[in-house]
Amino acid sequence: MSQKPRPWNEIPKASFVLVQRFADETDENDEAQSVRAEYLAMTGIDRKRVNAIFEDPAHREGTGGRGWINMSRPAQIPVEHTSKG
Repeated sequence: MSQKPRPWNEIPKASFVLVQRFADETDENDEAQSVRAEYLAMTGIDRKRVNAIFEDPAHREGTGGRGWINMSRPAQIPVEHTSKG
């Protein structure tokens, strides 16, 4: 399914609505993929078309251990999601 990209001038308002919709979430895992999927849809990005990956394993330089990138688009952008508090 191909989505039409949202005009850039509409994204700030749509982003505010998305943030307000999930503002009271306190558990990062409860709605994390929903937030990311809705974010991509809000911008008109088809997750499958851009190969967005959820919970991609990664090396954490700061802790020297393993971790996860909440969402990534290979060779383009990592996305970190943190819950309220």
